[in-house]
Amino acid sequence: MPEQVIKCSYSELEQIHKLQPNPKNPNKHPERQIDLLSKIIDYQGQRSPIVVSKRSGFIVKGHGRLEAIKKLGWESCAVDYQDYETEAQEFADLIADNKIAELANHDDSAMIDLIKEYQIEDFELLGLDDFKIEIEPPKNTGAELDLNAFDNFDHQCPKCSFEWNDDTTT
Repeated sequence: MPEQVIKCSYSELEQIHKLQPNPKNPNKHPERQIDLLSKIIDYQGQRSPIVVSKRSGFIVKGHGRLEAIKKLGWESCAVDYQDYETEAQEFADLIADNKIAELANHDDSAMIDLIKEYQIEDFELLGLDDFKIEIEPPKNTGAELDLNAFDNFDHQCPKCSFEWNDDTTT
């Protein structure tokens, strides 16, 4: 059996075959999304439980996670059972979970800076599909630096005596 790593709070570890997707879930998960999510869960462990309604017994949040966990061959997963007062409240939570993230603005530049800072090479572990970063090699002008040129300075600060040249290549 594949190693199951649970790294989240949950109500119960539940057998996969007992979980029922919500038949009214309008969100569809393409195979590529499930492939990426499987890779992330395999790397990170399960960091979010699948949310199941105590009222209906259906999954409210985590349909994609369930498919990814099945793909990994797990027999059970972390589940958080929650109370919903009405079917409308349950449905509203299901829709909000699917849609609220779409309203976020993503700062690609900040993300790229962090990717470089943390030296992340496998972008799929970030949920990025077909992503590449062009890293420019240091520029080599081909000219060698003449250190003797720094011995003769053209200017000197009258207050602190700091010396400098306008053209450091001569």
